[in-house]
Amino acid sequence: MEKSIKILIVDDEKSIIDILNAYLTRSGYIVESSPNIKQAVEYLDNGDVNIVLCDIILQQEDGYELLEYVKKNFSDIAVLMMTGHVETHSIKTSLQKGADDYISKPIKFSELSNVINKVTWKYASKWQVTSASPAG
Repeated sequence: MEKSIKILIVDDEKSIIDILNAYLTRSGYIVESSPNIKQAVEYLDNGDVNIVLCDIILQQEDGYELLEYVKKNFSDIAVLMMTGHVETHSIKTSLQKGADDYISKPIKFSELSNVINKVTWKYASKWQVTSASPAG
């Protein structure tokens, strides 16, 4: 049985959350958001999240902390890191710490869709999802 894919957006910029939320909701995903790591952890511990879309640099926080938390506690959640500072170091660090992929800001929706499709295929058996498109 196919289920809806749930995405948690973690970013301290409300405008980024609003844009991503609108696009992903229109694309058929269930979307939640958090402006900080503490709230994101609470949602993860109480919710059924498939994908975390997390900014690397959060106000007074480090997105890598959330990445490490997810990878340590949830083997079935994909993590996509976002950054406005596209440097080889941040990309390499994200992947070394277990991120499934990364997305550069400003975000191109076609790139975001491709990355989400890629992790959906990777995790499909764990999520009981039969296609790489949003389920209904």
